[in-house]
Amino acid sequence: GTLLTFYINNSLELGGVVSSSMVGLLGPIFFPKLQRAIFCGSFAGMASTMIFTNVWWVALAGILSGLLLAFSREIYDGFGGKLGASGFFGTVTASLLAGEFILTNENVVLKSDINIAFYFIIGAVITYYVNKINKTGTVLASSAIGLIGGLILPIVYGGLTGVSYAVALFCGTFVGMTIIDRLTTEFYLFISSFMGSIIYFYSQVNFVGLGGKLGTT
Repeated sequence: GTLLTFYINNSLELGGVVSSSMVGLLGPIFFPKLQRAIFCGSFAGMASTMIFTNVWWVALAGILSGLLLAFSREIYDGFGGKLGASGFFGTVTASLLAGEFILTNENVVLKSDINIAFYFIIGAVITYYVNKINKTGTVLASSAIGLIGGLILPIVYGGLTGVSYAVALFCGTFVGMTIIDRLTTEFYLFISSFMGSIIYFYSQVNFVGLGGKLGTT
């Protein structure tokens, strides 16, 4: 999942959201029992060549992410973002070992755009209800919505603006992956989404180029 996403993201230049979503869809469709591991790996694979210039570091990030996921099955079970956080652990550790870790990127400018929060919340709400109503599973719901947003929003808004909205939408889907037992009412879903959008907005300059950042948010 990590290597395939990294290839699609950087070599085919389809972007992190589209790449992770495409690979994420492979799990529920072809490998149902491995879908969580594949989706987790795809988050680590969202890392850019700005961080990893050697594919072996990417493979290490995937291995470390998979190990953490394997040994933490019962920890935070049912909470959205756990898979991304595991991917984040893998890429952070590998980037530190490679000497390419970037905490803050001064070239990234915070955009005061209410649509970022809007699409973040939309991603969370739609994912939550698609899974709740259709029982599709959280991985399939998040991947499908992420892919649709990753393909459409850059066309609608153009350039980096559309990409930033797609990233916010995809990040929101991870809140929506939280199982119903954890977010029992729409009120808690909205609060979680709103808090997540604030964290996402103010962390745009941090951990740029690392995979799993969105899930950790």
